Amino acid sequence: MSLILCIAGFVIILTIYHLLWKDPAPILGIYSVPGKWYYVKYVLFGILYYVRKAFDAVFFISANSEKDKGVYVIAGCERRPLGMCNGLFYIGVTSEKGLLCSKKIPDTVLFGAEIGEFGAEGIKIIPVTPMVKWTISYKGQMWYDSGFLYQPKVPKRSKQDGGSGFLRRMECDLQFGSLKCKFKIENESFEYTLPSFRDHSFGQKRDWTLMHRYAFHHIFLENGSNISVGVVCQPSTASILELGQIALPNGEVLPIKWVDLKLYQHGESGTAPRDYAFTFAAGDEEYTVQVLVEYESIHYVSSDWDARMVERFCKFVVNNIPGRGVSEFHYRHKDGRPESVAKDDPEWYRKMCHKI
Repeated sequence: MSLILCIAGFVIILTIYHLLWKDPAPILGIYSVPGKWYYVKYVLFGILYYVRKAFDAVFFISANSEKDKGVYVIAGCERRPLGMCNGLFYIGVTSEKGLLCSKKIPDTVLFGAEIGEFGAEGIKIIPVTPMVKWTISYKGQMWYDSGFLYQPKVPKRSKQDGGSGFLRRMECDLQFGSLKCKFKIENESFEYTLPSFRDHSFGQKRDWTLMHRYAFHHIFLENGSNISVGVVCQPSTASILELGQIALPNGEVLPIKWVDLKLYQHGESGTAPRDYAFTFAAGDEEYTVQVLVEYESIHYVSSDWDARMVERFCKFVVNNIPGRGVSEFHYRHKDGRPESVAKDDPEWYRKMCHKI
């Protein structure tokens, strides 16, 4: 009887609370602020943390400075069923070539992926030693700012070694390490060892249509500090989610406590800012981040182009310490994948998607 009375009393209290307490209106009608059920949701999210969603994606970002210019490498692959994947490859070098993009960008839908491998159509990412070393290669055409295609004389090959880097395990595997790469572009040869970030995430399902926006920054400072910090807006679950980590030169890895980057103040109209700043906290320190974009490229993710990624290759200054890195601004894209791109898909895939 006492248990029933307790439950009834609890329900009555919740009902009165629900009726009397009003939620504040979201900013711009999208970005929620803490409301009456904030702490209940906080507990529920702690439970949902252990429920996985199905996808399998690996992403590498590397950057450094040379002769006052940035050197950048990005390679990524998100595996999908039926031998399809979303793959991309970028190289930014200090020569007049500028930013080089894998042939299909802004499209990332690739076909012919082998079972158990990341990559297709020239992109290949292979784990050598689990959680320690990967090999990355790209063999194929790339294009740069002039719009011309060229065929590299040798494929770009690289190895990521995370054994001496800093590792932090989360729902996805995040790892800082180094990228050793050699490649030749026309008559020029390049060889670099770059600080690097690896993200390997997986789950039952990745639905890009649920995401409104996000802004992530992966930063490599000259003092040896590595930073990954961002803000996510996914209204169906969390309209403002601040997250990230900083790996200090002494090997200590600290979670990000808060980030003051407001998405609705930075590129909400669809044009990502190219010169801006924000602040975050980790440990007992506050960090002021200045961002200046050097190169920018746009690509689309998912078979229906549900996500528009604005990839920005940047110069950073964090608490007066210079560095390089990548800023990625995501926007929800609702116009679909154009027929001018989809017409080159394999016939079996077009039939399956009712394109023919």
